[in-house]
Amino acid sequence: MPACTPPPPPLAAVVAQAAAFVRARVAPIATPTTCLAGDVPAGSGMATPGTIWMASSDATIFSRPARQWPPDRHIAVLHEVLHQVSMERGLEAEGDMATEEGTVEAVTHDFKPVWLRQMTGRDAAVAIAYPGWVSAVRRASAAATGSAWKSAAARAWRIQLVATPPAGRQAAAGR
Repeated sequence: MPACTPPPPPLAAVVAQAAAFVRARVAPIATPTTCLAGDVPAGSGMATPGTIWMASSDATIFSRPARQWPPDRHIAVLHEVLHQVSMERGLEAEGDMATEEGTVEAVTHDFKPVWLRQMTGRDAAVAIAYPGWVSAVRRASAAATGSAWKSAAARAWRIQLVATPPAGRQAAAGR
């Protein structure tokens, strides 16, 4: 486990905002503790129950006002907060990394335009992590709803998948 160093105040504030954003759109979630760690790769993050870990090498970025962060840092924070929803519901215990990461990243990008406009005042292109897994989740959502993966129904299906307990989640992902 990485050692926890206090996050710069803007990082803690953005994690709190991300938790509020997720509570309003996905499911109840406690605001996780925020830490910086030297063994988290630069430009990435990690979630453990109750804690969001970001790279200590990104501390300079996180010490700036949130509007000045690169868009990918905002997306990384939102992605890790969405993992907290899964952890609080025991969804990660299933051991299906493809479903977990694919679903969390797909929902992160479903929320990306709204989240980035809220945090930076504009939307921006951000690369998708786990593109193969995201594609599989998007295809499953399209098939389950009988609509395009970009439709509101498919997005709602993916969001519900993040908030669904393990047995129901596995059944939904296999459709």
